[in-house]
Amino acid sequence: MTGRDALAVCLLAALAGGCARKVAEVPRFALDQCARVTLVDETTGAAITGAEDLDIDRKVGRIFISAYDRRSAEAAAARRDKIMPQGGVYAIDIAALASGAASFKLRSLVDPSMIKGGLRPHGIAFDPASGELAFINRGYAAEGKAWRRQIDLITVDPDRPLEAKAARADCAANDVTAKDGRWAMTLDHGGCGWRAALEDITGARGGRVIDAAGDEILSGLGFANGAVTAADDTIVVAATRERTLRVIDGEAGATLVKLNAAPDNLTLSDDGRIVAAVHPNLLSLGAQRKLGLGRSPSRVVEIGLPGGEQRLLFDDPKNALISAATVAIRTADLLVIGSVIDAGLVVCRERPASP
Repeated sequence: MTGRDALAVCLLAALAGGCARKVAEVPRFALDQCARVTLVDETTGAAITGAEDLDIDRKVGRIFISAYDRRSAEAAAARRDKIMPQGGVYAIDIAALASGAASFKLRSLVDPSMIKGGLRPHGIAFDPASGELAFINRGYAAEGKAWRRQIDLITVDPDRPLEAKAARADCAANDVTAKDGRWAMTLDHGGCGWRAALEDITGARGGRVIDAAGDEILSGLGFANGAVTAADDTIVVAATRERTLRVIDGEAGATLVKLNAAPDNLTLSDDGRIVAAVHPNLLSLGAQRKLGLGRSPSRVVEIGLPGGEQRLLFDDPKNALISAATVAIRTADLLVIGSVIDAGLVVCRERPASP
């Protein structure tokens, strides 16, 4: 075949979508701009694992971390251990993360002994208007010789954490966000236990968003996951199994934004864009999270609203730095990434501008 013939064949194949190779988008933060940061609980001396969600207090200059080792807690509950592992709610200065230090000792803002059922924080949100911090707590209540999951919404002033308040939450509560001075929650399933498992198998969309009174804001979501209140006061929620975001605009309903991976937790960048940790492969995530098998790729994207334009911030397809990233904070020249499974954080820094 001559070069001209080969070119013609390639052009025809390209028109059919079979020859041209799609050029991969270059992430804003390359892997060599990022490094793992070790976090250690100052009280227990244990490595902080499972920093599943983060939020930011831009006024004070700190990042809040909700973390606990889920596989360890679930295994202890299954064994009916008398003492259950706990986690913590931490704060770390942004300036400290920017310093390049490789390790930090942190003390939980909330004393685990204060929380009935134990401290195991999941989704977390900071309300800059009220200065209040909220998180979904996955506690365990003793039921005979076994443990039963107990879900609460915990609210606390991070500067006066001894005054934490707890309110019982739906068993499927996943994340929380502040809107108009009140908390709204995502429910990832329409039920729990075997009902949730059936929903996953059938692909039913039982996820919802509810307000603090339990009234429904939006329903019909395929695993309602992370939520954030955008700069225009709309709630943006991740529908993980659908690979979409829903932008809830009051009586106008919800606008759909399609993604090329499954979104997890959401945060706002300094300029009001949505920052989403997304899962390229839900199967590998499930195998690692539930069975402890293998590791999972990590990716972070940035989405502009209302248009939905997307930009790749971070991509770690071979989990060289972090597996199963579930959240990211973008502020100044930093990208801070947490994972539901891995220990510590990953901190990325933009390259200095060329002279």
